[in-house]
Amino acid sequence: MFLNISYIIFFGFRILYIDKKKSFHMKELKSWEQFQKLNEIKLPILKIDEILDGVSPIKKETEKRILVSYYKTYDEYIDIADKKKHHFKVHDLAGDIMNNNRVSFDVVIFNKEDLELIKKNIIDYSVGEFYSLLPSSINVFGLDMKPSSFVNKEELKFTFEQSLITEEVNIIIANVLGYNFEKQFNDYFIWSNKPMKV
Repeated sequence: MFLNISYIIFFGFRILYIDKKKSFHMKELKSWEQFQKLNEIKLPILKIDEILDGVSPIKKETEKRILVSYYKTYDEYIDIADKKKHHFKVHDLAGDIMNNNRVSFDVVIFNKEDLELIKKNIIDYSVGEFYSLLPSSINVFGLDMKPSSFVNKEELKFTFEQSLITEEVNIIIANVLGYNFEKQFNDYFIWSNKPMKV
């Protein structure tokens, strides 16, 4: 029903939406399920650099020690690939001992504070993207209106903040990286492109 929607503005259980043809529509939602379907956040394609603003590069070996514990391996089998992106290369110990086609995979790790900064960056990016996608004006029954004039930026930001729970942030980071979210280990969150066991 709402596949061709470009913009949605919520007014409680009434919404204003604009389809891809820039036509104006008002709809009253009858159920909570309808609201939940419309309230899902779909973000445009992001790059990892866009969401790492303010996130400090790796300075200590803490993340590496966490990965050593998590993967139950040795220090020598984990290399820092990119300090700024918290990117590591993990070499499979079992493959190396057998001396046949050593298995390697990429890992990204962030702590809770990093994840909060990433969430803030995603929210800021989303608000900016929302405003850039709004048409400069729409014509409703002969009246020219500027949608940006009746969208409260703080309420919009609040909506994004409430929608982006930790699990959603983990999914967004996984999509940006093209990795799988493995799990939270202590106060760290780990993503990798390690082949999943079948």
